[in-house]
Amino acid sequence: MFSSVVLAAGITVFALGDMMIYNRRRRNEFYRLQQEQRAYALELANEALDAGSANEEQLQLIEEEKARLVGEQTKKQTGLFKRLKEGLVGGLEKEDKKGGTLRIGATSTAEQRSPELGIVNTVEGLVDSTKEKLPSAPGRPIERGPLDQLPVTVSQDAQKARKSWWAWLSRR
Repeated sequence: MFSSVVLAAGITVFALGDMMIYNRRRRNEFYRLQQEQRAYALELANEALDAGSANEEQLQLIEEEKARLVGEQTKKQTGLFKRLKEGLVGGLEKEDKKGGTLRIGATSTAEQRSPELGIVNTVEGLVDSTKEKLPSAPGRPIERGPLDQLPVTVSQDAQKARKSWWAWLSRR
C-alpha cells in the first residue's frame, strides 16, 4: 500500500515537472516567433516609410517601437532603487493629489462639479446632504447601535480577563 502511494507521488511529481518544462519551452518558442514577426513587420514598415507608401498601421508600429526604445533608455538611466520603488509604489503620487484618480472630493460644492462625472456628482451630493443633516453640536452624544458597541465591550472584557504570566506560572 505504502509503495503504491510513493510510486503514484513520484509519477505525479515527474509528470508535473515534465509539463512545466514543456510549457516553458513552448512559451519561449512562441515569444521568439512573435519577436521575429514583429521585427519583420517593423522592417517592412521602415522600408515603406522610406518609399513613402506607409499606411497607418505601419506608422503606428514605428511610433510604438520608438516609444519602446525611449522607455528602455529611461530604464537604463534610472537606478535600481528607483526602479524598485517605482514598481512598488508607482503612480501613487498622482492619487495623492486632492481627489485621487477619480477626483472625488476635488470640489466642495455641487455648482463647481463638472457634468461629465455624473455618478461622482451624485455621490458627492449625497455626502453633502448627509453632512448637513448630521448634528454639529460637539457636546451631543452620538447614538450607537449594538454592532458599534460590540468592539468596546469585547476590549473591556479582555482587559478584565488579562492576567500576568507570573500568576499563571505560580499556580500549581
